Formats: sequence, C-alpha cells, structure tokens
Amino acid sequence: MIDYNEAIRAIKDNNGFKPNKKEDSFYRTYTIQNSRPIQIRISNHGTHLWTWYDKDYDPSYAINICVVFSEDGSHSSDTTVDTRIKDEQGNIIGERKPFEVKQFVYNCQNLDNNDAALINMEIQNTWKNGGYQDPLAGTPKQANVIPLRTNNNDNNTDIKTENIMRNKRTYRLTENRLRGMIREAVKNTLNEISDDLLKRAEEKARNEYDDAWAKSPYWDDWDNEYPEHDKFLAKRKRQMKAFRDELRNRGSWEEGNGWDIYSDN
Repeated sequence: MIDYNEAIRAIKDNNGFKPNKKEDSFYRTYTIQNSRPIQIRISNHGTHLWTWYDKDYDPSYAINICVVFSEDGSHSSDTTVDTRIKDEQGNIIGERKPFEVKQFVYNCQNLDNNDAALINMEIQNTWKNGGYQDPLAGTPKQANVIPLRTNNNDNNTDIKTENIMRNKRTYRLTENRLRGMIREAVKNTLNEISDDLLKRAEEKARNEYDDAWAKSPYWDDWDNEYPEHDKFLAKRKRQMKAFRDELRNRGSWEEGNGWDIYSDN
C-alpha cells in the first residue's frame, strides 16, 4: 500500500506539473512536432470533463490523459459538459466539439513504491510513446481504464442547429434560416435610412471600389491571384448593389448614375 499523496507528489515534482486553483490536481502539456499535443492530469480523484476547456489546448484536438491514485479504487468523475457556446445575451450561437479523456484509476491499496516508480517513469515517457501506457497492465495491480466522453451524441463539428430561447419558446434555427434572418435584418435597417444617406453610402462604396481597382495589383501582374484584393472588390460591389436596389425599389435611383454593376453579374 502506498500513500496516494506521496505518489502524486513524486510525479509532479519530477515532471514539472502545475497545480489547479484548488491545488488538488496537477497538469502538464507535452507538445510534439507534427503531432497532437498530450495533456495529462494526475490527482487523487476522478476528473470533471468541463475543466478541460481551461487547459492549454482545445481538448477535442489534444490527447487527454488522466491518472488517478485512488485511496480505494473509487473515483468521482463527472462527464456533464455544457458544450453550447452562448453570446452575452445568453443566446446559443454554436457548439463546442466533443472530446474524450482516457482515465487510468489505480487502487493505492494494491500498489507499492516500486509500482509508483514504474508509473512515474511511464508518465515521463508519455511524449515519446504518444500517450500513456499502463506499466502494470496484465497484472492484478493494473489501472481501471475508463474512457470519459462528453455527454453530447452529435459528433458533427459543423453548426447544424442553434437553440434560441425567447419569450419562453425554443426555436430550431438552421444555418440557412440564420442567414435569412440576417438578410431580413439588413433589409429592415435599409428601410430606416433616408434616400439621401443611401445615395451617399452607394457613392462611398463606388468610390472605394474605383480607387481599389485603379490601384489593382493586376495592372502589373495578371498571372497571379490576389484573393484579399478580390474579396474587397466583391464586398464593395455587393454594398453598391444593395444600396441601388433599395433606392430603385423606392423610385429614388436615377438610372445612369454610376457605372453598371449588373452587366458582368
């Protein structure tokens, strides 16, 4: 039998582990060139998955390992994680990617100092082995290996749906519908702008387009592509079109005022 606190102390002192705020768990990150980073936690109790969002790397990208020296082999892990991303108003605007922590739980009743030394050595070699391998595997002293996963069954990393709570109702919002709402909001904003201000905005966008085109790098080099330049021109052109369309709907646009932005659409 070994004292779990002594086992943890020997590992953290020899391997440069840093404590959490409560100083009852210790962490270290190993970075390997051209490989995923490895994040390791050692403690005398099981991990709470939500705490892994505070580590050096996104847990969905890193290899996450937890080594637990339990007094009696039990652990108090918690896989409850709120993966939703909210804005300042509390609206859900996205979702974090699911991740896994591989947890190794040792029963200190079964370990001796030699076992602790083997575990310590294996932790030191984690970065070489690309992960943690239980040195006591296949023996009665082996760790209880527990894969802990976020309690989110949706493994699609794209934002498929968003839940927005308003007026005690839940709306299922697809990405296409979100874009439609943005377009509608822009349209409503344009409706509140005076004709004169719209004309000045259209003229400003047109002048910025003309100025950028006059200084275009393509004039000196047509063989290469300049995506940032193209993006700027396309954005100004969209703005001009939006302003002109609104003015035309109001009957306030004078045809022939400015060059034809529709000819090459």
